[in-house]
Amino acid sequence: MADGASFVYNTEPPTRGKVVIVTTCGELDVELWPKETPMACRNFIQLCLEGYYDNNIFHRIVQNFMVQTGDPTGTGEGGESIYGKPFKNEVHSRLRFRHRGIIATANSGKNDNGSQFFITLGECKWLKGQHTIFGKLTGKTIYNLVNIANYETDDNDRPLHPPKILRTDVLLNPFDDIIPRVKEEKKVAPKKKKKRKKKLNLLSFDDQEDGEDVVEFQSKKKEKSAHALLKDDKTLSTTPAVEEDKAQETDINKDGEAASRIREKLKRKNKKKKSEKKADDGGGKKTAVDLEIAKLRADVYGERDEEPEYKPKKESALDAMLMGYKDKKVKKGSKKEREEKTLSRLDSFLADLQSVKATSGSGKRE
Repeated sequence: MADGASFVYNTEPPTRGKVVIVTTCGELDVELWPKETPMACRNFIQLCLEGYYDNNIFHRIVQNFMVQTGDPTGTGEGGESIYGKPFKNEVHSRLRFRHRGIIATANSGKNDNGSQFFITLGECKWLKGQHTIFGKLTGKTIYNLVNIANYETDDNDRPLHPPKILRTDVLLNPFDDIIPRVKEEKKVAPKKKKKRKKKLNLLSFDDQEDGEDVVEFQSKKKEKSAHALLKDDKTLSTTPAVEEDKAQETDINKDGEAASRIREKLKRKNKKKKSEKKADDGGGKKTAVDLEIAKLRADVYGERDEEPEYKPKKESALDAMLMGYKDKKVKKGSKKEREEKTLSRLDSFLADLQSVKATSGSGKRE
C-alpha cells in the first residue's frame, strides 16, 4: 500500500501556488497546478482574491464520493467564472482521480466550467477526462475534509445544517498579472427634498432644521354636535338644541367680563395706594374735604379708607393684677432668694385676691 501511494504521488507533477480555505470545520490547505491547468487555476486564484467564495456553503455532500461548493446562491445552479462565460476543460495525463483530496471544477457538461468546484473523498476513476483537476489538499487538513463529509444530508445529498467557507487566503500566487476586479457600486440618485409648507399653528425656536423638535399649538376645532355626527339617525331633530356660534359667543363674553373685573380691581388698588401716599405726605392729617372724598369713594366702590376705631374692653381689677404680676421682671439670684421672692409674691397675690373678693362681696350685699 505504501509503495502504491508513493507511486501515485511520484507520477503527479509538482505544484506551484498555495491557498488556505478557512471553513467552519477548520482550514483546508490547497496546492495548485497552474502549469498544467492555467485557466482553471487563474479562475480559482482571482475569485479567492476577490472574496467570491466567502460565506459559500457546501451545498452538496455525497458520502464516500465528494463535497461540492463555490456557488454564492447555495443552490448548486449559480456561480460565474472570471471570463464572463464558461471555460473549456483542461485534461492532463498525469492528473487523475487516484486518491482523496483531489480538487476539480464542477460542471453540468463538457466545457461548462464556472466558479463551482468539488473535493473528492476517495478514488474516482470513472471521472477521468470529464472534469478539470487543478489542485489537491495537503497535510493534516485532510481530516477537516472528513469532518465536512460527516454532516447529515437529506435524500437530495443536501446537508441539513451545511458547513460553509468563511474566507480564502492566497499564500502563494503563481500569477503576477492578476488584478482583482472592483465591484461597481450602483450610484443612487439623491432624492429631491420636498419643500415643506409652513404651518401657522407651529411654533419653532430659532432657525431649526428638519427633524428638530417643534412645539405645536393645536388650534381649537369646532366641536360637532350629536346631530352632526349622527346624520342618518331619523329619531334626532334636524335643528340643534344650542347653536354653536351662540355658545362660542357666550364663552367669549364670559372671558371678557372676567378680564374687566380683574382690571377694575387693579385700578381700585392703585387708587387706594395713591390716596395713602397723599395722606402720608400731608403729615397723616385729613382735612374735611379728604373725609368727604373718602365717604363718597366708600359709597361708590363699597370700600372704606378709614379703619374702624378700636375700643378696648374694660379690664377688671383681677385682670389688672395679673397683668402687673406678669410685667414684673424676675432678677436672677440664688435658689433660696428666688424661692423666697416667689413665696412672698404668692402671699401678696393671695392677700390681694382676698381683698378683691371682700370688696366684691360687700358690693353685692348693698
